[in-house]
Amino acid sequence: MIWGALESCYDPEIWEANIVELGLIYDVRYDEKTGIAQIKMTLTSPHCPVGEQILEQVRQNVGSVQGVKEVSIDLTFEPPWSLERIKPEVRRKLRLNW
Repeated sequence: MIWGALESCYDPEIWEANIVELGLIYDVRYDEKTGIAQIKMTLTSPHCPVGEQILEQVRQNVGSVQGVKEVSIDLTFEPPWSLERIKPEVRRKLRLNW
């Protein structure tokens, strides 16, 4: 359910692929007992101009999943995001073949 919520989040600059397909999600953990969803993720760059919008989408969408009481986001830039993190089929769709 949480992965599905994340798949409905998009970088407003790249509408052709969701943040999961772009490889922005590094880890997801959910504690049923506390209702805390922990998301470890990155952005395409530390200076991403729409970073706050993306994080807010994650908070809203994951927070709307039944049983989730709190969304904790660990924003990291280690390892740094690169085009290689994009799923191959999405790279083809975005015409990023090399």
